[in-house]
Amino acid sequence: MRNQAPPTAWKAFVFLTSTLLATGVSALQMGQITRHSALGEPLDASVALWMSADNNTQELLFKVPPDLSYLSNQQLTDVVTRIEARLERSASGLAYVRLTTHSPVAEPIVAFRLKMYAGDAALMRNFALTLNPVVRQSRAAA
Repeated sequence: MRNQAPPTAWKAFVFLTSTLLATGVSALQMGQITRHSALGEPLDASVALWMSADNNTQELLFKVPPDLSYLSNQQLTDVVTRIEARLERSASGLAYVRLTTHSPVAEPIVAFRLKMYAGDAALMRNFALTLNPVVRQSRAAA
């Protein structure tokens, strides 16, 4: 039987370095999407962000490409290419991504990828947003 040698300093260094790198990547995360608009209105939605103190000082860049399933449908791709993404903060200082369009969205389901760049790190998440029609209140006959 062969005896196994104890871990060397090199193995310990590799383990610690990989752990620290993995921790740095998870310091920037996207949460769930929240819809603030309805079908037939300009898109207004937000995505919560969780950031470390290091990421709070970095400039964040965003791209919103269409979902891969949209590539063959120009109408759906056009909807997604109109979406603008920008970093905003709530009154309490929490960061989030605001997703908006200037023109109304007539598609009931909008699927896209949100890509976020912070320095050398990049993060991507797929979203599918369901837009419900505006509910109109009818007046009861008196």
